[in-house]
Amino acid sequence: GLQISGTTQESRIENCLFINNDNAGMSMLKGLDVLVSGCYSVSNGGSGFIFNNYASALNQNIDNIIITSCWAINNSGTGFTFGNPYNDNNFNGDNFGHSNNVCTNVTGSDLLSFGNTVYGFTLSMTDGTMTNIQAQQN
Repeated sequence: GLQISGTTQESRIENCLFINNDNAGMSMLKGLDVLVSGCYSVSNGGSGFIFNNYASALNQNIDNIIITSCWAINNSGTGFTFGNPYNDNNFNGDNFGHSNNVCTNVTGSDLLSFGNTVYGFTLSMTDGTMTNIQAQQN
């Protein structure tokens, strides 16, 4: 798929297809002021869309992200992951929370998560808004 990292700033990812990749369809490790719009992530070996870096130092943030009109369908992980769903990167259990501030100021709208293996959405973000999102048969 597509992995976005480094000093990504003021970027647009529009009308893209991520299909049958070994890992995630689209993964953003670090970014500032990014728009993702009209993208489809289908039948990938990992999650559909990931906005998280899983960096144990918690020093690579994702801030001011808009994602709209995107679909995650039949992926082997979660449809959409926003932020680090584990407190302090404790991956040993369901220790959910947003204390690490990995993902902030996220706006999501018109998102569909259908038929993914894990969750439709995991939301662990600070100052985020989600409208008109649908999770079906995950």
